Amino acid sequence: MNLQNEIRRILKENKIVKNASRKEFLGFYIPALIQSSSVQFFKTAKFLNAEVKVQSNMTRIQDFYREVDIDYDFVSILLLTLLPKNKKLRICIDRTEWDFGKIQINILMVLVGHDNFQIPFYWEMLDNNSGNSNSDNRIDLLGKVFKIIDKKRIGLILADRDWAGTPVYWS
Repeated sequence: MNLQNEIRRILKENKIVKNASRKEFLGFYIPALIQSSSVQFFKTAKFLNAEVKVQSNMTRIQDFYREVDIDYDFVSILLLTLLPKNKKLRICIDRTEWDFGKIQINILMVLVGHDNFQIPFYWEMLDNNSGNSNSDNRIDLLGKVFKIIDKKRIGLILADRDWAGTPVYWS
């Protein structure tokens, strides 16, 4: 079975997006993301549908993100299936800042991995301008991760100096 057919099967059986035509689009878009090794629309659009102009593919990608509500908790559950089931997982959390023109975008990111394999797993957009995350942001985000990953599967949590402070214990 090829990758595109497997992706279509998974999308058909699951609730990542509700609309059937959007699921169909994802069946083409996910392999295009993999082939392009990029999340930039222009680069990915070159691999989406060779029978139309790249600009048409870009418009289709933009429309998808503008119009579709994605169940990101479910995406995280699917991503978890890429990791070994019987191995301890490593969680890394950090804040990153991207500049989009004059707009600064702050993201609190959680990556999950094992050995040399690491995937972006869960993230939250921060409302502040170029500021650090606070303890409440980090605790809230890890609480969401722990609803998806059984804490018994976690072998290590890595974070930078922003985490200095009062220890937090999840039951």
